[in-house]
Amino acid sequence: MKFYRIIFSLLSSSSFLLADAEPSPVLGSTLYVGPAWDFVNSRWGNGTKQTGSLWGLNAGYTYATKDTIYFQGQFTFMGGMLKGSAGNDPTQEYITEARLGYDISSPFGEKFTMTPFLGMGIYIFNQSIAGSDSFHSHFWYAPIGVMIAYQVTPAWSIGFTGLGAPTFSGRWKIDHTKDAPTSALWQGELPVTYTGASPFRFSLMPFIKGWAYHNSGDLIEQRNTYYGLKALFGYCF
Repeated sequence: MKFYRIIFSLLSSSSFLLADAEPSPVLGSTLYVGPAWDFVNSRWGNGTKQTGSLWGLNAGYTYATKDTIYFQGQFTFMGGMLKGSAGNDPTQEYITEARLGYDISSPFGEKFTMTPFLGMGIYIFNQSIAGSDSFHSHFWYAPIGVMIAYQVTPAWSIGFTGLGAPTFSGRWKIDHTKDAPTSALWQGELPVTYTGASPFRFSLMPFIKGWAYHNSGDLIEQRNTYYGLKALFGYCF
């Protein structure tokens, strides 16, 4: 709520500059790229923990038009060091995801948009652990969610994206490849977007997400929560 109060104050103070502008349409194609940061809070079932920051890059393509098909494909790379009683481990994540949905905005007026979607993704989590060992893990997930946005001024919009994602085909490897049961991945985003008269747009997107491993043989239960921020620069065409 504090975040949105700050945003509303900025929008209110600048709204007089935008009074004569035309409302921004729902865009067609957008290519975007930008930096990303998140803080990871990892808790293990044996009482140990790790925390730390991961830094990286998010890039993708979106097609969104009013009352028709929505598509998004995106790739994220994150890297950094997680530290704690479970050890200090260089960590990398690779996330590839595609979403397909349908915009149902017309019943809600010109300023409000709603887009339910579903999709498919793969999440890769790697760590360099003590000695020469490396922990490699991946799982597939199927995001199911909705995007909501409201046009606050002709150039500025705020929104919310929420999703839950069943996970499957999880695997992990140190010496040998084994099954890695995971819980459903969940995520919430609060994008604030500026779209001016030029073909460029900018979004600032705070987010929170989480997922977990379950106990499975040598694999200890591990719950991971992420608090992060993305800055996305887009080109619309």
